[in-house]
Amino acid sequence: MDSRNITHFVENNKKLIAVAALAVILLAAFKPTLMQSVSYTTAYEGAKASFYGIYDAQMNKYYTPSARGSASLCQLYGTALKFDPDDPYAGMPNLVGEMTSVMVPLSQSGWIPPDWVPSSWWRDATSWSNPSKVYEWHVKNPGGTYTAYRMEEWKTKWYVSFSAEWDSGPTPMISTETSNQRYRNMDVWFEFNTEPTWYFEKADKAYFAIAKVELSNIEFSAKDPTGQTYSASSTCRTLPMSPGSVLTLYTQPFGQAGSIAPGESAFTAYYYQNTTLNPQYFRDKVYCYVSLLDFGTTEWWDWLALKAKGDVVTMGFTVTQFVVGEWKVKDVGDLDFYGRWAKLASWGWTGLGDFFTAIAQWFANPFNIAGLSAFALLAIAIVTLIVLVYFFGIGPLIRLFRRGDE
Repeated sequence: MDSRNITHFVENNKKLIAVAALAVILLAAFKPTLMQSVSYTTAYEGAKASFYGIYDAQMNKYYTPSARGSASLCQLYGTALKFDPDDPYAGMPNLVGEMTSVMVPLSQSGWIPPDWVPSSWWRDATSWSNPSKVYEWHVKNPGGTYTAYRMEEWKTKWYVSFSAEWDSGPTPMISTETSNQRYRNMDVWFEFNTEPTWYFEKADKAYFAIAKVELSNIEFSAKDPTGQTYSASSTCRTLPMSPGSVLTLYTQPFGQAGSIAPGESAFTAYYYQNTTLNPQYFRDKVYCYVSLLDFGTTEWWDWLALKAKGDVVTMGFTVTQFVVGEWKVKDVGDLDFYGRWAKLASWGWTGLGDFFTAIAQWFANPFNIAGLSAFALLAIAIVTLIVLVYFFGIGPLIRLFRRGDE
């Protein structure tokens, strides 16, 4: 196409060229904003928790969705976790996890959960009054005026649950994922997003920092869909497992060493009333982890049946947050019960075991025992009567009963 044709094309398509040029400019301008996130856990203000990755301390291996190594399953979708470090049908079982959001407990306003919820899981929250504390400072300015600063302390709840599940087994004489396969010293890492949430441009923001993440409750048993409770294996252990333990917070993923000196953007992002907030605490993200020290599947023989179950652990945390500014949009939680079901399986004939279980349950009923005693006395009387008739005949017995009537 020569220059005359180009000039003619431009003159006849000025509007089309202008629209195309504007589209290119807008795409270039807004591309960072459009690509910055493809998902989020909640749209509320405050800390937002999500799964980040897994560290196998024994093998010194790190797993993330973008660096899964030899793992056949490594999915960490925000609040959901599915992980299998090896073959999908052999070796270690699947590690499955889920969590709630970090929420303000509704029980502080008088809500009481049903009786079947363990009271230790909510009793402490009934006496909470948020904000639990208020900190105020008055700083003298060079001109003689004073600036007042206020920071609030809020207590929030967060629950995490893990279960060991499988794709193969139980099968006799063959090693499967149910064959007492145990995770040892496996660290599950979490990310807390604490960056300010904005809803309207140029509107005031609230800034958040996590002051403490404390284990408040832990449960090693679970219920199946029928309501029956199954305990975890006797060797199941986690870290932490003592209520009151505090998780260490890290400024870098996996606690790896890195520069924590804030840059200019950090100071600009956390700038409140002409004063910079400490970027060591008021920052975009912090990280923590829990360890599965001994966690997995248990397999055993019950008469002629090979049975298996997976460990389940549910942890409740109290997350204390520092808030600068007014916290307007809160995630208020009404949580009745939280925790994963225990996975169970069986191979073989369970009839004999169920038969003896039914007998044991029958004898455990006191009314059945009373009925059985009465039946036993009647049977003894009948046997005695038969023996007497056999040895003495019916005549002497009839004369004996007649004599008793006289």
